[in-house]
Amino acid sequence: MNPNCQDIVHNLEDKILQETFTTVESDEKASNVRRLKRRLVVSRHTITSRESCVEESLCIVYGVADIDELVALGDKIKQTKDEEKKDTQSGFLKYPRLRKNFIILSICWAAFYVAYSGLTYNIVNLSGNEFLNFFLLSVVEVPGNLTFWFLMDRYGRRWSAAIGFTLIGFICFLPILDFESSDIVASMLSKFLISGLFMITDQQGSELFPTVFRTFGIGTGKTVATAATLFIPYISVLGQYGKSLPFVLVGVTCLITGVAATFLPETLNENLPQTITDAEAFGKDQKYFSWAKKGKKEEEWPHNTNEISVRL
Repeated sequence: MNPNCQDIVHNLEDKILQETFTTVESDEKASNVRRLKRRLVVSRHTITSRESCVEESLCIVYGVADIDELVALGDKIKQTKDEEKKDTQSGFLKYPRLRKNFIILSICWAAFYVAYSGLTYNIVNLSGNEFLNFFLLSVVEVPGNLTFWFLMDRYGRRWSAAIGFTLIGFICFLPILDFESSDIVASMLSKFLISGLFMITDQQGSELFPTVFRTFGIGTGKTVATAATLFIPYISVLGQYGKSLPFVLVGVTCLITGVAATFLPETLNENLPQTITDAEAFGKDQKYFSWAKKGKKEEEWPHNTNEISVRL
């Protein structure tokens, strides 16, 4: 029985005993005792029925057969969390799947910094008006974010990121063909794609890292990726030796990242990891050429909401 429920019943029992063993005998006292006894019986019945209803609702929510399985599940989760608290934050690298996801996500973030900042710095080497080029490369970020927001929620994060990075890789080879305004076209299309890809990789990071290591994993991964920004100014310098050289460097980086991104598990419509144990098991049942699962319909709940309400 719930401790709060026990307190209510015990308080009623104490009042009955106090009224029963009082030295003053009167009809009023006897009436109070009978009334308190009736309240005790009603309270016991109400509490028991409502507790059984709550237990049934909890079993439905957590997908277990009875209350014993629910208690066992709670004990297992508590034991797992107690064990994970003993690990230091940097200790998550000793877990194979967490380490793999951390490395791939760090590569994705590094590729974003190289592509996004590299294309922005390279504006000085583009043909045409420098200010107009900067305006165009800024405007395309809005539809880029909206497009990838739709794609990652409809088709999944994994293949949206992998195909996006791969497309940037091929688009950045366009300036090699040296047709008119090829550098501007390549910059605008690549900026359109890379602006939305950052949103996807951030979403993957928040969903793949378990709760206990999420902040540390994302923060450390982005710190490591930021080291790539040290070389970004030199990308624009390469444009002095050849218009296509900055694009080739960005394109090769994104092609490698596109291949690496395919090895991350899909997180759309999946039960996300809460513990290290969950994170290590997450994605093992997914095949390489698998697509995102379809969203499941919510289970129907009883129409009579009074059956699962608790008012004490």
